[in-house]
Amino acid sequence: RVGRQRLFGASRSGVLAEVDVDRLSFGGVVDSYGGAVQSVAASPSSESLVAACEDGALRVFTWQDDAEALSLKAAMPAAPERMLSAAWTADGGRLFGGCADGTIRCYDVASRRNLFRLTVENYGGEATLVWSLLVLKDDTVVSGDSLGHVQFWDGRVGTLSQTVSKHTADVLALCTTRDESCVFAAGVDSKVVAIERTIPSTQGDVGTEARRFI
Repeated sequence: RVGRQRLFGASRSGVLAEVDVDRLSFGGVVDSYGGAVQSVAASPSSESLVAACEDGALRVFTWQDDAEALSLKAAMPAAPERMLSAAWTADGGRLFGGCADGTIRCYDVASRRNLFRLTVENYGGEATLVWSLLVLKDDTVVSGDSLGHVQFWDGRVGTLSQTVSKHTADVLALCTTRDESCVFAAGVDSKVVAIERTIPSTQGDVGTEARRFI
C-alpha cells in the first residue's frame, strides 16, 4: 500500500497497475519496460515505487494524486541476471537490489550509479538467488536467499555481519517490527523464523538470537 488510499501491484507479465479495492479491478496499467516484475517496494516518502525487473534493472516509478497511472522516472544500471528483490534505505537515497547471480547491488538513486555489490554464499553449482531484502534504519541490510540463509550486512561498507541458518529451503519474505528489534523470515519450508536483534556492546559486535515460530 502506498500513501493512504492507493494500492499498487505488479505481475510476471511485465506490468504495474493500481488496484481498486472497492471495485475489485485494476486501473492505470503501465509497462515495466523490463519484462516480468519480480517484486516492488515503496519509497519511505511514499512518492516512488521501485520494480525489480527480469532484464536485471531496478526501475523507479512515480505518481501524482491526480495521475491515472505510474510514470517511469529512472532506471538503475542493469545486472547480468534478473533482479528478484529490492529495498530502499530509510532516507530514500539508495536502493539495494537482490539478483539471480548471487549478488546484492547498491545504487545511488540520484546519480543512478552502482556503488558496490555484496556476494552471498554459494555452495557450487547454480548461483544463489536473493529472493528477499530488507534495509533497517541503521543501514543494516537483511537478505533471504535460496540456500535458506538470512544474512545481516553492513549497508554502509558492504561487509557481512552474521548469517542465520534456520531454514531448510528458500527464504522468500522478510519483515520487521516497528521498532526493528525483531526480523521475521518466511520460507518455502513453511517456517517463520524470528530473529531478535540486541544492541551491540561494542562496534562490530552483532548480537542476534533466533527462534522458530509455528
